[in-house]
Amino acid sequence: MKKHLFFLLVLLCPLFAFGQNVGIGLLSPSAKLEVEGEIKADSLDVQSGLIKNVADPINAQDAATKAYVDVLEAQASVMEAQVSVMNTILLDAGYNGTVSDTEGNVYLTIKIGSQIWMAENLNVGTMINGSSSMIDNGTIEKYCYDDITANCDIYGGLYQWNEMMQYTTTESIQGICPTGWHLPSDDEIKTLEMTLGMTQAEADMTGYRGTDQGSQLGGNEPLWTDGSLDENATFGSSGFTGLPGGYRHPSGSFANQSYYAYYWSSSESGGSAWNRDLYYLIPKVLRLGSPKSYGFSVRCVQD
Repeated sequence: MKKHLFFLLVLLCPLFAFGQNVGIGLLSPSAKLEVEGEIKADSLDVQSGLIKNVADPINAQDAATKAYVDVLEAQASVMEAQVSVMNTILLDAGYNGTVSDTEGNVYLTIKIGSQIWMAENLNVGTMINGSSSMIDNGTIEKYCYDDITANCDIYGGLYQWNEMMQYTTTESIQGICPTGWHLPSDDEIKTLEMTLGMTQAEADMTGYRGTDQGSQLGGNEPLWTDGSLDENATFGSSGFTGLPGGYRHPSGSFANQSYYAYYWSSSESGGSAWNRDLYYLIPKVLRLGSPKSYGFSVRCVQD
């Protein structure tokens, strides 16, 4: 009977304590709950398993306080362990966090060398039909491959260069990127490529350059048509996760989804603009200038 009474007091004392403003969890509680008489037991096992072999006699409030504090400490230890595991996973993958655009879309970010990149294609704006050209109307516009919104959900939007730049020609401007991020210049993309092993001389070339940097920049293998890009052992290793979103042609048609990834830079090349292409049959990276009226994918880099 005494043991049963003790358990009842252990369970109820924290409630009484809170009602009396007892400083549970503090080094010096501001009040004590008085319990008349002594409760004796040879061995006490609280159901949590946190109090065992408690001496006789014992103050019921002390036992309840210790049990409560021990439970909190145990819960805190579990939470710390979970956070540690999650941080380890993210750090091993290189992901350092997320960023949200003006519409609330959330994107993973990845640190590659000294730069922090979005690890997903930008998908901000209102979809317009591929047969229409984007205009400076104060609204961010995007194309979705084949005019199907689900393609934007998977591959991100496709943007004409001027729309992406918000109708300026300033390199590394924010454009349609989230606050604190900007559109990468041609040189910033070269920095990314050189971090992955390309030489300066290779980075400065046009055409297909480097060795396997295209494979390193690719990602999400099921979306790619099988070829030398995704079959390379380094495929996806950078965490950039380039996707084969295809492009929108100036005529209004779409092409090359699952075969090519096309990414704008914010740097002009004569009357065109520099871009990068990843191609499913080649593990290298293509650098060339393309007409600004094409619709390509967009990635942002942190300021």
